[in-house]
Amino acid sequence: MSFLYPLIDCTNLYQSSPATAINSPTALHLGISPNPTTGIINLTFDEPNANYQVTITDQTGKVVAQGNNQTQYNLSQLPRGMYLAQVQNGKQNVVQKIILQ
Repeated sequence: MSFLYPLIDCTNLYQSSPATAINSPTALHLGISPNPTTGIINLTFDEPNANYQVTITDQTGKVVAQGNNQTQYNLSQLPRGMYLAQVQNGKQNVVQKIILQ
């Protein structure tokens, strides 16, 4: 059985391949700290010199923050809850959750 949509677990995004239907984690690494946070988060990437597009969304999918190659975001003005950080570098994509306390 082949899945065409990404599957999300608690911390990583897995994409299934339509040709092989084998789920494998993406090679792109995203570090978020501190997580849980009270406001400011720092992002770390496995390739610091690559071009990254970052999008942070709430649980409804509304974009609450975004930037290119930005490594620090201030989320303190947002309501407490869970958010998703999606990072793309043109070839790969990763999504991780952020808990705002």
